Amino acid sequence: MWQTLWASRKFRIMVVDAVLSTITILITLWLSPEDVTIILGLIAVWQVPVYALITGIATEDAAEKGAWERYYIPEGVANVTGEEPVG
Repeated sequence: MWQTLWASRKFRIMVVDAVLSTITILITLWLSPEDVTIILGLIAVWQVPVYALITGIATEDAAEKGAWERYYIPEGVANVTGEEPVG
């Protein structure tokens, strides 16, 4: 399970984002505690492009899988689409 999880680009991006955000907050707390709210706002702004990147990768992955799964109906599964199964 862990090999599959670490192979996922989405998971690695999420882990890097969480680690960098945590390190940034801890360094700010250590060096300049009065600026924590500014850094929290900056981290919140960073989350939008990170989320967009993860969503884009997920959309690509779904489109890649969907191209095959749309026309492949495993044996024993009811064909509710009305399309002829391939294979």
